[in-house]
Amino acid sequence: MVMRKLISLFGIGLLFLLPGRTAAQTYGEWAVPCDGALPPRFSAPFHHGVIYEGKEFLTSWRSVSAVRPLPPVNWYEATPKPHPVSVDGTSQWDNAGVLVHCWVERNPYFITHHRDPIGYRGTVRPRTTACGEGGGVPVLDAGYDPYDPAGEGDCSDSGTGDGGDIAGSGTQFEPGDYTGGETVDWATGVGNGGVSVCGAAALVDFVCIDEWVDGEGWVEWDCGYVTTC
Repeated sequence: MVMRKLISLFGIGLLFLLPGRTAAQTYGEWAVPCDGALPPRFSAPFHHGVIYEGKEFLTSWRSVSAVRPLPPVNWYEATPKPHPVSVDGTSQWDNAGVLVHCWVERNPYFITHHRDPIGYRGTVRPRTTACGEGGGVPVLDAGYDPYDPAGEGDCSDSGTGDGGDIAGSGTQFEPGDYTGGETVDWATGVGNGGVSVCGAAALVDFVCIDEWVDGEGWVEWDCGYVTTC
C-alpha cells in the first residue's frame, strides 16, 4: 500500500516537472550548417524556384565549397545544367550561382528550417533566336529550322499550331521513346503538343549544346530533350 502511494506521488511529481522542462527549452532563431545539395523549390514557404533578374528558374543546386560542415552562408551552383533556362522559356542564366543563408526557427509549436537566397552571380540573358532582334523563334523551339541558310524561318510559327495553344499530351518521354510526331519540352522531356518535322518517326534523345566563348574555349550551353529522326 505504501509502495503504491509512493509510485502515485512520483507520477504526480513528473507532471509538475515536465512543463518546467519544456519551458526551459531554447526558442528563437539561429544559424545552422547548410546542406550539400538543395532541391529546385528550396526557398520555402514560397514554393517557387529561385527568382533572379525578374525570372524564375527551377533547377537543383549543389554546394561549391569543400569545407565540411558547410558554413551557414554558402554558395551553390546550378546542376546538372550550369546554364538553366527560365520557367517561361525566354531567358537563360549563364553560370548560375546563388548565395544561401541557412538557419532554424524554433517556437513552442514547431521548428522550421529556412534556406534563404541572399545573393546571386552569373548572367541572365535572352535566349538566342533564329530571326534576329525582331523576336523570332527560340533555337530550341519546334519552329526553328537550323538548315535555313539565312536563319530567317517563319518567325510567326512556333510549330505548335494555330497560335501555339495546342495542349500537349503531358506524356513523360525518355530517350529512345517514339512520340508519334509530337515534340517534347527541352527541360523535362514531356510531350508539349508541338509537331515534329520527323512525323511518326520522331524519336526522343537527350543532347548537349556547346558554344565557343573567346578566352574560355568550348562551354556547355545547355542540355535537354529533343526529337530526332
